[in-house]
Amino acid sequence: MIIVTGTIELDQSDIAPAVAAARDAVEETEAEDGCIVYRFYQDIGDPALFRVYEEWESQAHLDRHLKSAHVAAFNQKLRGLRIKSLSINVVEPKSIRPI
Repeated sequence: MIIVTGTIELDQSDIAPAVAAARDAVEETEAEDGCIVYRFYQDIGDPALFRVYEEWESQAHLDRHLKSAHVAAFNQKLRGLRIKSLSINVVEPKSIRPI
């Protein structure tokens, strides 16, 4: 399994367009082969901060996702927003166990 996680911090005025763009991306991505989880979460303490969280069956699935037309469209929408910070990382867990 591959996990993608990170944060996107936006200007306050760009919250609504970011939510709309994310909603479209989630709908398209969840239909992809190999997608286990694909979510954006808005921070309740800072509405301009979003957490990205994805789970993919394999790196190959993630690679196909990153080359898809809907990811290109999402990235184009993000380029029109005032992003204060963006940090997204790939995690390859060696093991997963319940707490």
